[in-house]
Amino acid sequence: MNSHFNHVFASSLIRQAGMALLALAMFVSGGLASRARAALPACPAAFVMDGAVDHQGALWIASEGQGIWRLPAGGSWEQMHTAPGFPADSLNIYALAVDGEGRVWAGTAHEGVAVWNGQSWKAYDRLNGLAGERVFAIGANPVSGDVAVATSGGLSIYSQGGKTWTTVTRAEGLAENQISSLAFLEDGTLAVGYQCGGVGVSSPRSSWGKWTNVQAPWHWDEKRLMYQPGEMYGTGLPSNQCNAVSTAGKSMWAATSCGLAWLNQGKWLYVRGRDAAGKNKGIFGGQPSSYRKTGFPSELRKPELLPEDYVTALLPCREGLWIGFRKEGAALLDPVTMTIRERALNGKRDGKGKWVKKLVTLPNGEVHACTHGAGVQKVGMTAGYRVKGTDGGPGGKAAEHPEEAPFPSI
Repeated sequence: MNSHFNHVFASSLIRQAGMALLALAMFVSGGLASRARAALPACPAAFVMDGAVDHQGALWIASEGQGIWRLPAGGSWEQMHTAPGFPADSLNIYALAVDGEGRVWAGTAHEGVAVWNGQSWKAYDRLNGLAGERVFAIGANPVSGDVAVATSGGLSIYSQGGKTWTTVTRAEGLAENQISSLAFLEDGTLAVGYQCGGVGVSSPRSSWGKWTNVQAPWHWDEKRLMYQPGEMYGTGLPSNQCNAVSTAGKSMWAATSCGLAWLNQGKWLYVRGRDAAGKNKGIFGGQPSSYRKTGFPSELRKPELLPEDYVTALLPCREGLWIGFRKEGAALLDPVTMTIRERALNGKRDGKGKWVKKLVTLPNGEVHACTHGAGVQKVGMTAGYRVKGTDGGPGGKAAEHPEEAPFPSI
């Protein structure tokens, strides 16, 4: 990799390492070191779509068909979809996030988003805040505290400072209204991964009204039969189907159906999976002899091929970048050498737990995968951290619910 990327990523790791040492000292001094070796209680849901840790250190999971659950530190699983205010009959939960106030945001399949303030839920839909009622992803801005909610009708952003809702759609510059994943950079810039439109980036300085969108070619050959790149490494995005985006410092990654892409000095690069060649051979009529080639920078070392082409989840950590797949579990990638350092969940014979939907880090440093079929599974360890332990949960002061948007008028 080039020296600039090495310097940026190394600086990020040094900062994380310093924070990790401080967190570890607090962790041990608090008498919690033994908990790092304790296994989590059996997960009550099999199809886990997302996970998050609140300000008390409790693990929250969102499931498909089995609602939302909370695991307090050292406790047992608690049903949270039965608490007051949660939307009725909403057992399909697809997104979770914890904002700066300690509130937990949960995105449902058809009843908008519900916000837990430590005592009760409050629901928000198209009548009082959201652009759409199917929620795909939620993220909190580390700078302003704003919360972005990706919905079926576009992006809804709640301003913590102004107590207002802003709707962002194609009219404001989105490539498409449906966003599958989003992440904030350290300066508050928002990166989104579209379901079928590539990657978009916007700064809060534009009030989310100006977007820079990057897309892959829709077809890679003249006959329009090839919907994926023929090369294993290349420049640009390999696919417009973006399953996840993630950031660390100034670094950005995108998980697509045709491999992993990352931003390098303003230019996107990609690497595909070991099964990519087989996918190309399976194109109707066979892989065309002539197709669009993007090339890979000659000055950079070519990455190691990924275990699988279909990438589903991303989690930066001290050791590198954890990557989740649809069939091959998870892998730890070294972003400097672009080699695989560790594998997890790929050895399961029954196939359950190999489809990773999300990756989350617990306060004790355990990295867990939210899987579609086998609940929550541990995949590795990284630096522990100290939770805030204040507002937004049982035992703490309840935060105020977000303000509702004015009722729409004719």
